Amino acid sequence: MIHSFSGQVHPHAQELEALAAAIGRERPPIAGVATRKAQLDEVVAALRKVAGEHALLDAAGVIAFFSAMTCVLDATGHKNFAIKDWMETMVSRVSAIRRRTRGKLLPFVLLASGLLGTFLVSSRLLRRAD
Repeated sequence: MIHSFSGQVHPHAQELEALAAAIGRERPPIAGVATRKAQLDEVVAALRKVAGEHALLDAAGVIAFFSAMTCVLDATGHKNFAIKDWMETMVSRVSAIRRRTRGKLLPFVLLASGLLGTFLVSSRLLRRAD
């Protein structure tokens, strides 16, 4: 289930999940094997219709980012099933926290990120000054 930052189910979750499933089934062209381009085109058109071009581009950016990470991991031969299990546990825990807080956690996360970024930048500047 796809949630928004407010902790509510995303209004276009069904279309986004259909896009993810279609992308997951898509594969590079292989001689003699039919692709699922028609189905992919259909879900892209459905998402564009209900959510607009901007949402489609956001979804494409997320897909491209995870695809790039997957290519790097595949190239290194990295396989760790313990990490997969841990990630599934963490995602479910974070989702549960997000649902309980109903979006109230986002300002604290942004504040903590800003403070951490400020600390890291200032510590690097201080090291350069020495």
